[in-house]
Amino acid sequence: MKISNVDISVIAAGNLMAVESYNVLWKSKASELPSSLLVQLRNIGAFESIGSSNRIEGNTLTDKEIEEILQGLKTTSFKNRDEEEVGGYSEVLDTIYSRYDQIPLTENYIKQLHGMLLRYVGKDERHRGEYKTIENSVAAFDNTGKEIGIVFRTPSPFETPIMMQQLVAETNELLSTALYPKLIVIALFIVHFLAIHPFQDGNGRMSRILTNYLLLRCGYSYVPYYSLEKIIEENKAAYYRALRQTQVSFKTDSPDYRPWIDFFSSILVKQTEMLEEKISAYKKGGVLKTDEQIVLDIIRSTPRGIQFAGINNACDMKENSIRRVLKTLLEQGFIEKTGTGKGTWYMPHLK
Repeated sequence: MKISNVDISVIAAGNLMAVESYNVLWKSKASELPSSLLVQLRNIGAFESIGSSNRIEGNTLTDKEIEEILQGLKTTSFKNRDEEEVGGYSEVLDTIYSRYDQIPLTENYIKQLHGMLLRYVGKDERHRGEYKTIENSVAAFDNTGKEIGIVFRTPSPFETPIMMQQLVAETNELLSTALYPKLIVIALFIVHFLAIHPFQDGNGRMSRILTNYLLLRCGYSYVPYYSLEKIIEENKAAYYRALRQTQVSFKTDSPDYRPWIDFFSSILVKQTEMLEEKISAYKKGGVLKTDEQIVLDIIRSTPRGIQFAGINNACDMKENSIRRVLKTLLEQGFIEKTGTGKGTWYMPHLK
């Protein structure tokens, strides 16, 4: 990394200051929120992250299909690669959220996380958890899936281990000092990780897993409560444009980090704004005081439908209480249901 070339724009500096300020306030803010809401926000955030990160890479599963897979994760036989990818992302994200403070930034742990990410993908068994052995330059494809050209040439399999060793060492050194803001160091790590493209497959998803991991490890504890991957999916074109503008400059004597840092800082501040907006909406609606509103918001967050198990996982209420609340919401016309027994789905009433 050529740190001397890091140029932080006025916009990026403002974004980073806003994120730091929100992070300072978060601990006191979170302590005032009921645990049921925090559990709900975290579960919804994880669900959205799993869907969004995989869809960015071309996964075609809908939210409802992902919900079904996650509910049966312990027993499911996956039908295709899309489902296998969802299962792996779910498990590695859960590991990051629950154990980030026990996982140092090392090549070995990065490989282990990659192995977990592709755990269920039979096609990737030979190279999961290992650096690439075949060239994997980033290509562009037309609407039929035919390759039409190379967008970015990545380092060779021979160069990759050396470059990853250097990247991890430099990142750890920078994070241990106060020379640069930690958010800038994380941004630099991610853009270089994606430029190296160290694995045969799964690099994009790994970069987003590692972003969450590094943010949490550096003390940004609000991260699990609103999906950063969802924001990236909603700004996919800008995401790829910023990456390419910076990565192409790596071939010159003066790398231009500004496009990527500007984008990265913008999605970080957007994450805090959306989380705050969601919390404010709950407070205005009185959701913090009523079980009915908590369950209603869970259902409204999955307009295509959610089953009882999904609601149960998204809040810390007793099952009998959830059933009572669902009965009340149905009687009052706030929600609808289809199916019977274990095949029952709940969805918002469309007025």
